Amino acid sequence: MTNGTPLKDAGDRFDRLHQILLEHPRLDGIRNRIHWLMQRTESMIAKTEARRVAARLRPIKTEELWILPLIGPSGAMKSTSIAKVTDEILADPKYSDDQIPTLVVSMHDVRNPKDFVAQILDAYGDAGAEDALGRAS
Repeated sequence: MTNGTPLKDAGDRFDRLHQILLEHPRLDGIRNRIHWLMQRTESMIAKTEARRVAARLRPIKTEELWILPLIGPSGAMKSTSIAKVTDEILADPKYSDDQIPTLVVSMHDVRNPKDFVAQILDAYGDAGAEDALGRAS
C-alpha cells in the first residue's frame, strides 16, 4: 500500500521501486572525469584541425583520445552512473540541439574494431551501420 492506496500490480511496484535511486559515493568522481574527457577531446579536436589547416588540409595522424573504463561487479551502478551523467550532459542548454556532446555505445557483441565502428554509426542513426553490421535495410 502507498498512502493507503493499494498498488495496482507488481509492475507498478517495480516502477516505484526503480524510481528510488541513491547516488553512488563515486558518482561525482565519474562525473568529473567524464567532463575532463570532454574538455580534453574538444582541445584535441581543435589542435588536430589547426595541424590539418597547417598541412594544407592533407590527412594527418591524430593523437589518441583517452577513454574512461568503468570496471566493477554486476550491480555496482556502472551503467546507472553513466546514464545519469549522460542525461545531465544531454540536458545541458549550453549544447545546441544539433550537437551530440556524449554518446553511449554498448560494447555488447563487439568482437572487433569494425563491430565497434558499426555500433557507433548505429547509435548516430547512420544508414552505413546497416552495411557494417551486416543487416538488411
